Amino acid sequence: MIGHDLNRLLLSLGIAALCAAPAAAQDNTRKLNPVSPLIIHTDLPLPSGLQWILPVRSPKLSPGRVEARALKMPGLKPFFLVGEEASSLEWLTVNAGRLTELGAAGLVVDVTDAGSLQHIQSLVPELTVMPVSGDDIAERLQLSHYPVLITATALEQ
Repeated sequence: MIGHDLNRLLLSLGIAALCAAPAAAQDNTRKLNPVSPLIIHTDLPLPSGLQWILPVRSPKLSPGRVEARALKMPGLKPFFLVGEEASSLEWLTVNAGRLTELGAAGLVVDVTDAGSLQHIQSLVPELTVMPVSGDDIAERLQLSHYPVLITATALEQ
């Protein structure tokens, strides 16, 4: 159940963050029309319209050591949480190949400005990396620290 909820959360965050044609996606009742996951692309660059979301802070998360543990969330797509501090940048650089192989989505849970976000994105140019508060994910996964990789079967640093 948690895996399904988390996938829905990530999908909705991705849709909201990508600002996918808000005027075209609304009908005359002003509700968003359903969006097919098949039209969401993971190779899109950060739209310039996302500047309004920065800075992003996640008060429930901080840089630190993460103990690996097993997860049971069938169907969860791999994703990772990072911040703009040195330990996240080093972790991202060291793990870039594996993250790319997994096709993991990146969530930057602590970032000050567009320059920092672009630097983080440049470390894994093949992956989508978006600024998102990680507080809800931290609560659902009982997580306190990042950087971390989260898959359907494990949470690991």
